Amino acid sequence: MSNTGANGGEVEPVRVNLGRIPALWPHSAVFVANIDRIFYGDRQKTEHLRANVTGFSSYGTRMFPILGILYAGQNLLLLNEEVKPAIREYFSRMVHLNLPDTLILPPREAAEGDTSFERSGGVASEVRLHPAEIMDGYVTDPELERFAEATGKGLLNSYVSSRNANDKVLLMRHLDEQGLPAFDGGEATPGRNLEKVLDALKSKGYRKAVIRSALGASGFGMSIVDFHSGEKPVLPDFLYREERVLCQGWIEPGLMGIDRIISPSVQFFCHDADHITLFDVTEQLLSHQSVHEGNIVPPPSFPIITGNPIHDELLRQARVVCLWVASTGYRGTGSIDFLVYEQAGVPVAKVCEVNARVTGATYPSLLARRFQPRGAWVMRNYTFEGCAHTSGFLDTLSGHDLLYEPGQNTGILPINVITDREENLRKAQILFLAPHPRECGELVLDFPRALPFGCIHDRD
Repeated sequence: MSNTGANGGEVEPVRVNLGRIPALWPHSAVFVANIDRIFYGDRQKTEHLRANVTGFSSYGTRMFPILGILYAGQNLLLLNEEVKPAIREYFSRMVHLNLPDTLILPPREAAEGDTSFERSGGVASEVRLHPAEIMDGYVTDPELERFAEATGKGLLNSYVSSRNANDKVLLMRHLDEQGLPAFDGGEATPGRNLEKVLDALKSKGYRKAVIRSALGASGFGMSIVDFHSGEKPVLPDFLYREERVLCQGWIEPGLMGIDRIISPSVQFFCHDADHITLFDVTEQLLSHQSVHEGNIVPPPSFPIITGNPIHDELLRQARVVCLWVASTGYRGTGSIDFLVYEQAGVPVAKVCEVNARVTGATYPSLLARRFQPRGAWVMRNYTFEGCAHTSGFLDTLSGHDLLYEPGQNTGILPINVITDREENLRKAQILFLAPHPRECGELVLDFPRALPFGCIHDRD
């Protein structure tokens, strides 16, 4: 899949421009922060996510600082909760970002699963009158399609393209067709051949297997089976409702000569099938349960230089994956997550999944590349043990000369904050910016030292 250049030569549709923001959307957008639809209406997965993620209803406010980077012009952001005034003031007065208008969606009706945006009354009318040209969201499902039609907005993605680009089973089928490295195991149907695939993995010497839903996010939609627990695995009900799942061997140190496991992620932007850009390579910061807690750039486990075999292999596979994503019709940002490990001293890179949406790596990457092109950055999620209002939190960082302001080489930029009912700080996504990794690491160490209360790392 390529096009012809001005001199008649072939132009590579997937370009690599690491550390620079690609040419993004030239039009304005209404972005519906529909994190509660990220599983396309699977209520069991959604409730599991809601119960385990601190500040679930505040998740969409992460879009506030990046919407004017992702889309040009006057944008509109639909949220479940308002952006905190101190954060709004910081991004407006100090950071000088193109900030969107905001509207708060009314609580959704739980009765009979009614989640229709058309019932949002005045919100729908205001969306209809807003000058933004198109509509987008974390995902596009039939509900968002109806809302776009009712408000006269065009959609960047259809339900079919959004869903297919995020389907892990469809992705793995494509990887197999292209001959890319694959995890042991494969596609299975619960209640039919799933037990057979599990037995095959056990006989190969795996200690555990992971069963993954075709649609999942942030560690939800998967289940770990421990072959040595002596107990019959109890799988979530949603896996039995799936037409197909992935059942794969769990990679861990000390197994089959495996060592030095890392989880890189390649960030991409798909404008159309002939214009795709790979714009950042991160290393994911994961918990012991492989749950995402943040990202770091450049990846400390391998240098981002041409000729590095791991780096080159990631980009080679990312090109293949991006062409597949484009073929589904999906347009926008996304992340390709990998697992890289050494087996008997030989590096191996395998694609884990694609998240075709604004992801937990998109927010920090776009902000970092806006203010620190080609520099180093770290994003971490923190929960706090103590009481402080958002304004006091920002004042503390500023008082220690840590709060980022444009023109500085280094600094700490809060992407989003989550508070309790008394407006006390409970959780935040914190971005550390510096020209070089060493300076960035020093900022990460300085952050907790500057606070008058404790903080711990948390999941995304």
